[in-house]
Amino acid sequence: MERTGKSYKHLEALLPEVGVRSNAGAIMNRVNRGNFTFAFFLQLMVAMRCEELDLMRVTRRFKEGGRQTSRGAS
Repeated sequence: MERTGKSYKHLEALLPEVGVRSNAGAIMNRVNRGNFTFAFFLQLMVAMRCEELDLMRVTRRFKEGGRQTSRGAS
């Protein structure tokens, strides 16, 4: 979200394109708690038009700083 400049409100508007209807507050709660399925993660990535994810970079960030918040996730 940080890299694409998308807010939870943006996601609320974009997610119906991939078949997900949810409000910004519910999306924020799921993301901040880390309580979502991989399918939802993929829907978020498609909605944000993310074409690739550097898993090694994500792994390094987890090792360096522990659990990531939505603000620090990439």
